[in-house]
Amino acid sequence: MIYDVCIIGSGAGAGPIAYTLAKEGKKVLILEKGDIYSEKDFSKDEIAYARRDIFTPNLKDEYHVIEEKFDDGKWYKFPTYETGWSFWNGNFLGGSSNFMSGYFHRLKPNDFKLKSTYGKYANSNVEDWPITY
Repeated sequence: MIYDVCIIGSGAGAGPIAYTLAKEGKKVLILEKGDIYSEKDFSKDEIAYARRDIFTPNLKDEYHVIEEKFDDGKWYKFPTYETGWSFWNGNFLGGSSNFMSGYFHRLKPNDFKLKSTYGKYANSNVEDWPITY
């Protein structure tokens, strides 16, 4: 089968995009990594999900590299398998959005025009949205 769009991941960001494209008649393929879990596979242990690698790959198998510029002007790399830093959070269908409560602050009209309303700050990437409230 030929698809119009391929989306990697089905989390909170990609899910609505895939839905919208499919409603427009596009053939959408979503590639997801990890298992499919149901509600019975989860518990209310927030510490376990936030501080332990329950749904994440082994850092030796899959790792991130953190780069940081030091005061001497040089960049240094820190692979997560050496540091133990784990930035994975939800390596399964739906991603880390499975762990959130669904709470979002409601946007106000000026949130769409931050640059126009408040100006551009040095070293920022603030821009106005291309849509209005």
